[in-house]
Amino acid sequence: MDQGPSLAEAAVLLWVPVCLCALALLVVLAAQRRRQLKHGVVLYSDRPSQALRRWALTVPLLAIAVLVVVTQALPVVPALGALAVALLVWWRLPSPKDATLGQNGVGRGFEGRAWSELEEWRLTGEHLRFRLHGEWTSAPCPVDDQPRVRAWLVQACPERESRFQD
Repeated sequence: MDQGPSLAEAAVLLWVPVCLCALALLVVLAAQRRRQLKHGVVLYSDRPSQALRRWALTVPLLAIAVLVVVTQALPVVPALGALAVALLVWWRLPSPKDATLGQNGVGRGFEGRAWSELEEWRLTGEHLRFRLHGEWTSAPCPVDDQPRVRAWLVQACPERESRFQD
């Protein structure tokens, strides 16, 4: 009768998700670094659901970690390692709704654009609105700072200012 993998075999198998999560973490960090290089120092950001999104997975992962430690049904070190690295990935992962305005450009989720790379733009209300993959989106830009941002945009891509006015 097959009883499944032994505890030692399970320990080896559990290092696979640790490695995959570590690889995912490296990919997320590289994408964030690329975005940061595009938009530069962040002046304003809007991360609307960050706390809720983070805790929505953190609480269940912590419950699983407690279950692993208490029951010891799995090898504790690789199981907790996999959960910890998965949690790091989740906490570093940007939401598609995350928006940043930096000195050199804008960011939205994983995307980062230098001023010169914007398809089209306009300053309106408390936002810089811009096209990303053909769709309008925005980043926070307080009215008091709009003259400075407009100067950057006009220097980088004046022909891409939208004629549309709100």
